[in-house]
Amino acid sequence: MVIKWLNCQWIRNKTTAVHSTITERSLDVLALSETWHDNRSDVSLRLCTPDGYTVVDAARTTGRGGGVAIGFRRHLKCSLLSLPLCHTLEAARLVTANGPVVIVNIYRPGSERPSAALFEELTGLLELLVAYSCPVVVGGDLNVHVNDADSTDARQLTSLLSSFDMVQHVCSPTHGAGNVLDLVITFSDKAADVTVDPHSVISDQALVRCSLPVTVDAPPLTERLVRGWGRVNRQRLASLLTTSPLCATPPASTTDVDHLFDTYHTVLLEIANQLAPLHVVRRRPGCPTP
Repeated sequence: MVIKWLNCQWIRNKTTAVHSTITERSLDVLALSETWHDNRSDVSLRLCTPDGYTVVDAARTTGRGGGVAIGFRRHLKCSLLSLPLCHTLEAARLVTANGPVVIVNIYRPGSERPSAALFEELTGLLELLVAYSCPVVVGGDLNVHVNDADSTDARQLTSLLSSFDMVQHVCSPTHGAGNVLDLVITFSDKAADVTVDPHSVISDQALVRCSLPVTVDAPPLTERLVRGWGRVNRQRLASLLTTSPLCATPPASTTDVDHLFDTYHTVLLEIANQLAPLHVVRRRPGCPTP
């Protein structure tokens, strides 16, 4: 299973980039933080979700910014987990060919230093997760500079994770300023291959890739009716149009607009059926289509 984490810094102006990232890389899961969406029906979430995928989210309903979402392949079974009282956390339990995987997406605004309440909330969350006997992945943007050895917040976070036998895997900078802000955390007995893409491609923070040794069952094939427009002979098309009623002057008495539109539709459909008849193609949801 491949999971990618991204602080998108306002999803509304990045829907095309996020959509393309999911389809071109054929991701199983994409976890987004700092989406800035304020309700579940936000059109931006729908625009960035390709066919064959769906999304669960936790909107930031008060204040400015915040919000997280998890997009995943639609054929995976998903249920939301009940979490302790937290400000912006989202947990999804996905069922794959190898069994369930728990994914927790976190965002904490960086406008203020981490408070004692943050570590209390994390403690409550980890106490809940430790009871699961399946792979657990906690990721997102905590805005804690774990690369700074002199940071008391970083040391406190490392100590907390260690007490639950958990490991933070991201070592490369994920922010343009050179800090490691986006984290991927698992229990120490669960392998995870983590890499960091260059930052400032979609936002000023990097896309973090996490590969888990979990097999994702292939999505079912879907059938679509398409026409082979690319193989149409343009000279033949021009000839058929020229000799059709569309290029003949209609009688002056013809003033029925509905009749004219019906003629337009019927003639073009007949020409399309001659030059590019419908045929069935089979494809997997989420795969890019030219």
